[in-house]
Amino acid sequence: MRASVFAIVAALSFLACNGEDTPICEWCEAPHSGCDESYFEYVQGRFQTSLSPSLDGRGIPYWRPASQPFLGESSPGFTQAVFVHHGEDRDGVHYAAYMANAVLLAGMDLDTTLVFAPQIYEPGDSGLDESTMLWWESCSTAKCDWRWGGNSSDALDTTISNFQVYDEMLRKLADKKSYPDLERVVLFGHSAGGQTYQRYALFTQVGSEDLGELPVDYFV
Repeated sequence: MRASVFAIVAALSFLACNGEDTPICEWCEAPHSGCDESYFEYVQGRFQTSLSPSLDGRGIPYWRPASQPFLGESSPGFTQAVFVHHGEDRDGVHYAAYMANAVLLAGMDLDTTLVFAPQIYEPGDSGLDESTMLWWESCSTAKCDWRWGGNSSDALDTTISNFQVYDEMLRKLADKKSYPDLERVVLFGHSAGGQTYQRYALFTQVGSEDLGELPVDYFV
């Protein structure tokens, strides 16, 4: 399984580094004049956190391939889950596309590898629905900066760290009733997303007592 993880890394690096001179349109999904963006459809889900009931049901959005189940939905047959975190531009749907296509380019398939891309929104971002979603303020201090696990906007009565949200996502994946075949979770981050997951790896509150024998790998 670890070899397959490195295959994804290699494929993702190829996708990220491949430029105008050698277009790979059948794989590229980010905005790019030489690429076909219709290869897959991506949809947004809402992950309900432990504090969602006190936030009028607001959850944190994330992207996934439309053909795959929502996070937390019964998912037998999937052996690997991959989280990929966007960078400063907060364009999670493009990162979901990069990763889904990297999975395929690595010789695997989306029937056994789940792809999730958490989406952090800041005020004014296109796609933000403040009535159903958590959001983070544009902030440069650790208290509220999502890159450091800061808390969601204090415009709401209750706030939550995105690191706590990621902990809860991992605990959800450790539920054998929903994920009986899952063997590994991988967290990828690029640029500001890499910084986020690197810090998360240091401060996560999830341990073996939460995940059992489910391993988590980080690539940043």
